[in-house]
Amino acid sequence: MSTIAQEELPWVEGREQGAAWLHTGSMVQQQEANSANDGDLEEERYPFRISKRLNERHRSMLEATAADWARGAVRAPKCRLCPDADFSNWEDYKRHSDTAEAHPRSISFCELCGDYFARGDSLVRHRKNPPPECLNVSPEVAENKRAATRKAHQEFAEGLVSLLKLDEVKGFRYFSEKMKGMYPRSSKRGWRQRRLQASD
Repeated sequence: MSTIAQEELPWVEGREQGAAWLHTGSMVQQQEANSANDGDLEEERYPFRISKRLNERHRSMLEATAADWARGAVRAPKCRLCPDADFSNWEDYKRHSDTAEAHPRSISFCELCGDYFARGDSLVRHRKNPPPECLNVSPEVAENKRAATRKAHQEFAEGLVSLLKLDEVKGFRYFSEKMKGMYPRSSKRGWRQRRLQASD
């Protein structure tokens, strides 16, 4: 293909706007320019480079295909266990992976009622303004609740590692759901209900 008299390239089917063109008329050079643009398009479609600062847990919980791992990027950070949760950066994704009540990495307890908390700030709020259910729990009941919750969390964490390794997250049951089943009268449940009622 050759250039026309005014040194402009003729229109070629499939040529994208804004591509860099060398004025030699070579089809090979046109294809090279298009493949350079394909790299730019790839970065637009997969803008989140997979962070090297993700630990093993974060990596195992990341929703990513084999092709995503090969390219080293994803469309967005997504949790395999909570696909509806959206994250705009890696720090938010990592915080979610570690502290979501649905699948907490570690838990802390209220000394009064024995309820567990995945996030430290939630426990601080609970301690600052304890709900009535928290204040009406005997020390023996609270200790038994802590012991049972620790055991349940350890079993949950071990099961979660196995599920993620086997890539079998279907049928996964959130830790928070299990705890609601074990302790339906938890002070956390009452506190959440009051908070929701106050916001209505």
